[in-house]
Amino acid sequence: MLKEIFILVGNLAGIISLILIIIFWFFIWPKFTKKVDLLSNIILNPEKEILKKELIEQCEETAKLNLEVCDEFKYVDGENLK
Repeated sequence: MLKEIFILVGNLAGIISLILIIIFWFFIWPKFTKKVDLLSNIILNPEKEILKKELIEQCEETAKLNLEVCDEFKYVDGENLK
């Protein structure tokens, strides 16, 4: 009887550890590796990250200019609505 209880407890511990490994592998590990990849990119390729930031800033400036131009000139079928 005692031997069977130990076998059941061992099996239950194995199932619980398998569930914990699956949770870690699918939910925790991807978040950790994403942060490590980002950090390694910044450390190993700082000029690439700087260029990426500059490109994003240029896109934001272009979008702001486009909005200003669209607000200034309202055209429909080639005619100004002002």
